Amino acid sequence: MKGKIRVYCRARPLSGSEKDRGNHSVILSPDEYTLQVQTKRGVKEFAYDQVFTPDTRGSQENVFEDVKMLIQSAVDGYNVCIFAYGQTGSGKTFTMIGDSKQQFPGIAPRAYAEIFSLLQANEKKFSFTLSVYMVELYNDQLLDLFDKAHTSKLDIKKDKKGMVVIQNAVIKDVNTVEGLQKVFDEGSKNRHVACTKMNAESSRSHLVVGIVIESTNLTTGAVLRGKLSL
Repeated sequence: MKGKIRVYCRARPLSGSEKDRGNHSVILSPDEYTLQVQTKRGVKEFAYDQVFTPDTRGSQENVFEDVKMLIQSAVDGYNVCIFAYGQTGSGKTFTMIGDSKQQFPGIAPRAYAEIFSLLQANEKKFSFTLSVYMVELYNDQLLDLFDKAHTSKLDIKKDKKGMVVIQNAVIKDVNTVEGLQKVFDEGSKNRHVACTKMNAESSRSHLVVGIVIESTNLTTGAVLRGKLSL
C-alpha cells in the first residue's frame, strides 16, 4: 500500500427532517465503484475506489473492513492517513467516530481496537510503544487539544526520517485500547463545537489524531516507527 491513495465515497440516508420536507434521494450505485447522480441535465457518473450507500454495503462494519489493512501498514512502520471530507451534516463525524452512545462505532474506535489486536498477535516477535497527539485546526490556528490553555505555539515539521511531526504538541503514551480511547475522549472535550442548521452539535474545526507506533524486533533490535493519522 506504500504511496497508494484511495478515494472512497459514502452517502448517508435521508434524515427525518429531510423526509418531512419531501426530499428524496437522487443517487444510485450500479456497482461498488460507481456513483450516479440525477441532475436537471441528466445523470452524472463518478468513479471511486469504493462506493458505500445506504443500500449497498453502507454499514460502519463494511466501511472499516475496507480500510482495515491500512492499520496493519501503520504497525509495519508506514505513515498512514485516513480522513473524511464533506460538507456540514454529510456524516464525517459518524463515519470517523460513530454515534454518541457508540452503538455504531466509526473508523477511529475500531482502529484503536485493531491496533492493539495486531500488537498482541506480534508480542512474541516485537516490543511496542504507542504515543498520541491530538490537535484541531480552528480559524486557521493549530490548537493542542491536550493543552486546554494552548500555552505553546505548534509548528508542523518533518523529522530526519520524513515523518511529519508537530513540534511542542503534548504527547501522551498509551498501552491499552481503553487508555487510547480515554485520552481521545479527554481531547474531544476541548474541541470547538457550535449549532448549525444541519447539525445540533457540529464540530467547527478540523480534528487530527496522530498515533505513533514504534516497534522493536526482539531478535535483531531493529526499530520501526509508523504513524496512523485520523
